[in-house]
This record gives sequence, structure tokens and C-alpha cells, in this order.
Amino acid sequence: MIKTGFKYKALSPKKTKTGKTMFSLSDYDKSNPNAKRYCTVFCTNDIEVQDREEIVIEKIESISLGIYKEKLQVSMFAEVRLDAAEVDKHLEKMSGSVKLDIDSDQLPF
Repeated sequence: MIKTGFKYKALSPKKTKTGKTMFSLSDYDKSNPNAKRYCTVFCTNDIEVQDREEIVIEKIESISLGIYKEKLQVSMFAEVRLDAAEVDKHLEKMSGSVKLDIDSDQLPF
């Protein structure tokens, strides 16, 4: 079951033709853990997601069902955010990585 407010791993994120982010979520049946089911999530907000980053679904806008190659396809349009721990990882990677090679007297302020 996929719910708002819970953490999930974003799988194989891509950009749509309109520039929005989309990715897959895995859901499983507890009675049959070997059967994997996937839901494609189309982000309604602007967000950058890397493969296997943890996200939180904030708001589900709509869900669409369809058949593709004789299999059920589930698509969700939702507002998502990165999990706080993932944001910290991004900031840690960026800290100290940008160095300006200018003197303070060259700054316009």
C-alpha cells in the first residue's frame, strides 16, 4: 500500500517531455513477497530525484489505471519531497566543493 507521509525509494527517475520528474515505486504483497508491483509517480512539483533516493509523498493528486502489454499499469500524480536525510546527504556532498578564486576587492559589494 502506498500512502502519504511515508518514505519510499525512487527507482529509475527520468524527466518527462514537459520537464517534470517521474520515477517508479515498488509495492509488494505481504502474502507473496516475491511478486513485485510497481507504480509510476509523476511529480506535480519541481523536484530533482536521484536513483534510490528516499522520498516522501506529501499529497496524491490523482491515480490512473491502464493496461499495457496485458499488465496492469498504475500511474500516480503526486507532490513529493526528498526525505530530510537525503537533503543532508546533498548538502554534505556540496559543502567545501565550491571555491572561488577571486579576491575580496574584486567583489561588487
